Amino acid sequence: MATSSLPKVKPYSQGQAKIRNSEPMKEGKWIGLEKIDWTDEDGKERVWEMAVRKTTSEGGIDAVAIAALLKHPSKPVSLPIILQYRPPIRNICVELPAGLIDKGESPEKSAIRELYEETGYGGKEFEGRIKVLEVGSTIVSDPGMSKANMSLVTLQVELREGEEEPTPHLDEGEHIDVRVVPVAELYSHLQAFEELGYTVDARLHHYAAGIEAAKKLFAQGSEKLELVQPALPSRWCPTHREEEKVDPLVHRRAAQVWRLCRYSTSNDIQWLQTRTRAQLSRESGRRASSSFVPHPPLLTRFSSSLGSATPSHTLSASLSPFFFSRSLEKGGLLGSSLIPNSFTPKVTIHATYPSSGNVVIGSTYAIDQTQDEPTVSFNAPPGKESKFTVVLADPDAPSREDPKWAPFRHWVLADVVPGKAAGTTVATYMGPAPPQGTGSHRYVFLLYAQPWDHTPTLPNDSDDRPSFDVGKFAKDNELDLIGATFFYAEKK
Repeated sequence: MATSSLPKVKPYSQGQAKIRNSEPMKEGKWIGLEKIDWTDEDGKERVWEMAVRKTTSEGGIDAVAIAALLKHPSKPVSLPIILQYRPPIRNICVELPAGLIDKGESPEKSAIRELYEETGYGGKEFEGRIKVLEVGSTIVSDPGMSKANMSLVTLQVELREGEEEPTPHLDEGEHIDVRVVPVAELYSHLQAFEELGYTVDARLHHYAAGIEAAKKLFAQGSEKLELVQPALPSRWCPTHREEEKVDPLVHRRAAQVWRLCRYSTSNDIQWLQTRTRAQLSRESGRRASSSFVPHPPLLTRFSSSLGSATPSHTLSASLSPFFFSRSLEKGGLLGSSLIPNSFTPKVTIHATYPSSGNVVIGSTYAIDQTQDEPTVSFNAPPGKESKFTVVLADPDAPSREDPKWAPFRHWVLADVVPGKAAGTTVATYMGPAPPQGTGSHRYVFLLYAQPWDHTPTLPNDSDDRPSFDVGKFAKDNELDLIGATFFYAEKK
């Protein structure tokens, strides 16, 4: 893009910060160094050096970045971004509002607090006008140097006509410029800041680049971005608004769902509408939506290792239910003793172990990395009528060739209520312990919707973990299987 066509942006106004000195440091207050001894894929012993953050939240997420979508009655949807001097890069950085998660905070509470502190959007003046749309999966920015991570929290802020921009509530020594940018012009604004010599944070750049790519790939002529709430596949269908000139398309990138409205009078509209409807129809046919989810799904993150489940609403859209269905099929779990052939995931479920991080579906993990009770997260709606049960079972006990003890029950947690401290341990967690030489075992997390007024119970032989009839357990307790994921573990 030519410089002359870029929008005019105001330079950073917080003075002239500068570096006085830089020298090696053995030990820091916030960051430490670790040496990792590891064995690579070829069996060679190697050493790796990494930086570690000394502060982390109980849920395993270090920090949040906030995409606060400002909805104005008469103006385009906008996004507050911030400018601040960052000593490590010796430059002014253009970023999304962000911050570390405090002890006991959920990601969305941290996001709402940080947004208020860094931009002023929040507090009593905005009570009832800020809504959590989603919290994406835990991401890392530089996995070769550090395991520091964060989640992108998407908020929606309802503005009023004539309302002035709020004042940030910064900590002492914190210097931040807030800029409100129309979402549809975000990418060009970042280019304009780069022309001033500023550095753009990777998360913000990727966010803007995804929107820009969507505009180029799916829109012709003039285009605008119209925010829509994330919806389940059954609702992914074009609306019929002024069909002679409007063609809504659904575009999904990471945790964002947008409707791209293309304004044109060209003859290709009918072709594009037909193509889009066919594409969405195929998507809907492959994936089923949950009948009990009446609004955008929220991810519930809980950890029963704290004594009770401590959920927080977040949203995970990086992996679709269709992806999970294909992975379960590839792992031979559809039609197994745990999951019927007819099963289609309605939500996505993720597990995180303290020593190994997020479980990637279908991946192999060391036995000693899975002995501590995990944190489980899933996208489901909050509400007093929503309760869930999680089961972890092994369909390969004692081996996949001779599963005479299968399914082996490793964990049952019931009465999980999104947004509240809840969770009843029906069967305590037992880490994977496959017998030596029995090959790779599949460890499957099953997520069920349960009746609100009934806590699932085990049969009389509740201490007998082998030969756990999962289907009968679900039927007896009126449980509806809505999600599943799994990993492999083996003792060689």
